[in-house]
Amino acid sequence: LLSVVGVHLARTQPNRLLTPQWCVPELVIGALLVFVGGWAFSAEQPLSGSPTFGGVFPLAGVITAGVIWGARWGAIAGLGFGACRIGALAVNAIPLGDIPSGQWAAIVGVTVNYAFAGLLAGLLFRYLRRAEHEVSDARVREAVSLRLHDGVLQVLALVAKRSSDEELAKAAREQERELRDYLFGSTSDDLHDPATSFAQQLRRRGDAFADTFGIAVDVVVAPDLASLDPKKSEAFVGAVGEALTNAGKHAAASVVTVYVEPDDIRGGVVGWVRDDGKGFDTELVKPGVGLSRSIVGRMSDVGGNATFRSSPGSGCEVEIWCPEVDSVR
Repeated sequence: LLSVVGVHLARTQPNRLLTPQWCVPELVIGALLVFVGGWAFSAEQPLSGSPTFGGVFPLAGVITAGVIWGARWGAIAGLGFGACRIGALAVNAIPLGDIPSGQWAAIVGVTVNYAFAGLLAGLLFRYLRRAEHEVSDARVREAVSLRLHDGVLQVLALVAKRSSDEELAKAAREQERELRDYLFGSTSDDLHDPATSFAQQLRRRGDAFADTFGIAVDVVVAPDLASLDPKKSEAFVGAVGEALTNAGKHAAASVVTVYVEPDDIRGGVVGWVRDDGKGFDTELVKPGVGLSRSIVGRMSDVGGNATFRSSPGSGCEVEIWCPEVDSVR
């Protein structure tokens, strides 16, 4: 009857199966089945085998206990059914000393299986619930970012750019940065990951650029970046920072975008710094110290490179590439 009700609830109200009100009867009935199995043995053949009534049904209660109360209580429930196995032999007045080693091995094996099932169910459910929360949060951020990116963020950037009130402009930049951190930033737990720390360094450079020049900057970093050693990471972030500085000083730009992702062709990390400024003729204008040394030279020192694309009235794009491993030069 309990199984029939359980199947019905699984089809109509599955959440009710994960409540203490459902789990406790399952555990009680499972324990009773194990004890009833003890009476199923005759007094003449008390050691002919293990109790059979409580084979699979108790496992459902153990797993449910792990899901509801956690891995610890799931394991405890499993150990409890192991104790019931011993009790099932005791109801036939079998001295524990008369139980052969093979019978003990079977009891221990079943007990370990029950305890492990409860423990594993609790751990898996906890990890799945955490993953569900993270995915849900990411989806909410993505949905909100699609609505706000081209609306609120652009308005805040415009206010920060055109307002003659310095306090208002500063407040707009701070609010824009906080909103971008929420929509595109990472949680504090992710800071232990090398790629995320690298991303945070890039975002801090973008924040410093926005504070210094009052220009809106959008820093987008792919989550699956290759790991860079500290020297390469410092060189890459420094080159991006110098490209931003050039855009602030010389480009007369209103918006700058930084995009960084793994390079599927060459390996390592590749990034682009693009601005909507006045641009320049790359054939007529020779690169200054900022371009030739602080960007190209810095990346060359770690086995990478940097290239520039620009034309008058079309802004400028700086492509920066850094290898994941040492390149042969």
